[in-house]
Amino acid sequence: MKESLTKILKEAVYPFAVIAFLLLVWWIAAVISGSEFIVPRPQTAIKSFFAMLTEAKTYNALFSTLARSLISYSVSFLAALAFAVLSLFYKSAHKLLSPVVSVCRALPTMAVVLLLIIWTGPKTAPVIVALLVIFPTLYSLFYESMTNVDGDVIDMAKIDGANRLRLTVSFYIPLSAPMASRSAAGALSLCIKLTVAAEVLASTAGSLGAMMQTYRIYFETARLMALTTLTVIVSLLLEALFYRLLKLSFKNWV
Repeated sequence: MKESLTKILKEAVYPFAVIAFLLLVWWIAAVISGSEFIVPRPQTAIKSFFAMLTEAKTYNALFSTLARSLISYSVSFLAALAFAVLSLFYKSAHKLLSPVVSVCRALPTMAVVLLLIIWTGPKTAPVIVALLVIFPTLYSLFYESMTNVDGDVIDMAKIDGANRLRLTVSFYIPLSAPMASRSAAGALSLCIKLTVAAEVLASTAGSLGAMMQTYRIYFETARLMALTTLTVIVSLLLEALFYRLLKLSFKNWV
């Protein structure tokens, strides 16, 4: 019992030590800059953080951005999984999708945002931008994970008469889940980051990106840093929650 408690305490010390070090570096940078407009002191940013938590506009912007992010991620996740399974059984599908995935990866994000603002408007553009990045990422992840499933297990399932649907649901997906789930959850926080970046460029009204842009224009650096911190915290919490849900789901997969 004592050993377990000691181990937990030791593991808890590391993140606190890192945070303390970063705060120290931040404070030194603030002192050197000598301007709250350039690098505000940590206590100023912390006050701004808690002040924003009392403002309705913060939550409205947060929910707006998260809604776009979750739409992009959900569509990307389902499409990537479906196409990965299709490519698994039909190699021609993988050959057709490979150049599409490569092109999506090579697209310059900022240029795409500018074009999509013209074509779809500032509210829809961030959703499509995030989708164009997350879909190829998840597709490659799912396809690679499923192709690395033990071939002997699949052969035994085929001998037992398992059809493609049964192979997918009972073997490929649950057996590839341990490899793919962590990266798939990480892609959710990446999706939020991409959505916010696109919102900044598109000046999407009522979004986290638009708020960040406003704070930058008016040199409200403390609020900008506080809002960035809030975005990071929410992203990490959602990533951890989604990872837990994936583990729970695949653990009990039949």
